[in-house]
Amino acid sequence: MTIAKPFLRWPGGKGTYLDLLHGQCPPGSIRAICVGGGAFEWSLRAKGREVTLSDANDGLINAYKQVRDNLPRLLEALEKREATSAGFDAAKLRYNIGRGSRRDTVGAAADLIQLNRMCFNGLYRENQDGHFNVAMDPGKLGCDLVREELLTACSEALQGTPIHCLDFRVSIARAGRGDVVWFDSPYWPGPDTKGRTGLFGAELRPSFTAYTAAGFGSQDHHDALEALQAARERGAWVLSTNAWEDGWVGRYRARGFQALPFEAGRPIACTQEGRATVSEVLFIGVPLA
Repeated sequence: MTIAKPFLRWPGGKGTYLDLLHGQCPPGSIRAICVGGGAFEWSLRAKGREVTLSDANDGLINAYKQVRDNLPRLLEALEKREATSAGFDAAKLRYNIGRGSRRDTVGAAADLIQLNRMCFNGLYRENQDGHFNVAMDPGKLGCDLVREELLTACSEALQGTPIHCLDFRVSIARAGRGDVVWFDSPYWPGPDTKGRTGLFGAELRPSFTAYTAAGFGSQDHHDALEALQAARERGAWVLSTNAWEDGWVGRYRARGFQALPFEAGRPIACTQEGRATVSEVLFIGVPLA
């Protein structure tokens, strides 16, 4: 039997260190913010945990909703697609022209799934106009776009799961006593980190922040820290991951967060040699009320 797992590839996926996350995740209703591919979220659902999904990327959230609510129509749309260069270009054109309807259409979800399956390493990036602008990976020509068994398992697992397209500030503000905020934000913005090392001698992780046209910059990270601290003061637990960066780690520690360092792989790279081990951190915030 096929189990529910990410049907989208996404930068910064947590599939390789689920044991660490489960080991630190307290009981409670999970508010998963910046859901991305949702590796941890799928594993939480498999354990029967109550999970609410949210992300500011309207195309991503639409894909989750269509898998949950309109699977037969989505499968039909995917079956009509061709995993060719022309098919990729057509999907990109439709997705970008139809930007305003990404929130609520089966076609837009099929476009995103095709683009995600066929683009370079599943990287999602938008330019300032909100247009998806990642190139096709020639190695994905002819790939299976439908994956009916996987999408069926995901649809079943998503039944009854609340899914929202929201700014992270709004999502965190909804968390209160008894909730667990799981905040998997984009990585800290910064200069090129190639060749720089952090903990364990691992390479520092470059940031990929253009998941929406607005990006995710330093002010967003400052706002996130304040919002997460406010959630703790309302009685929520907080789990959040990011790249290990001494300045930001110091800011979180100053607010009483525990910082657990760990090593992770970096799958987003042009070459196999570039996919180095990198330094990351899991922040744990206990309730303050």
